[in-house]
Amino acid sequence: MAIEPNLLPAGKAPGIDLLPRPDQMISIPNLTKESLSLTTVYNHGMGKNMKTAGDKLVEDILADLAAQGLRPDSREVALLARARHAANQLAELETVLDTDGSTYIDKNGRARPSPLLSEIRAQATILARNLGGIQMTAPSEAKSIAHQRAGAASWRARVAREAQRDEAG
Repeated sequence: MAIEPNLLPAGKAPGIDLLPRPDQMISIPNLTKESLSLTTVYNHGMGKNMKTAGDKLVEDILADLAAQGLRPDSREVALLARARHAANQLAELETVLDTDGSTYIDKNGRARPSPLLSEIRAQATILARNLGGIQMTAPSEAKSIAHQRAGAASWRARVAREAQRDEAG
């Protein structure tokens, strides 16, 4: 399938890449390939049957949720969309890094780390934060990390008070 740079997802502005399908594309005159982000161009060229890293990630998470009888709420759907985007960006950056290498030679002839490394770290952090907000267990079973820490701190304080009473008494 040929990439047509003058296509953009219906209702979206240039530079916004939400993994459009070719059947959702409309033609916009005077739109160039440079005004589209790499994700939109790559995904348009992939066709309907190719899954991106983000698509696979979201599909796996939804399958895990369904296996537990759970459905994502609207907040989690938004987080999944962000996670899909971050996973796709991360995959693109890693592909470019694999091609170009993890270092470059500056004007003084010194090897420097690629600026892509910091962007990859940033995208990985964004991905982790978005996925961290998705509850993968039933609400009655799940305890937040904060609640677990508070309970553990309370228990340690109680044990310490009892130990002091036993020593004093």
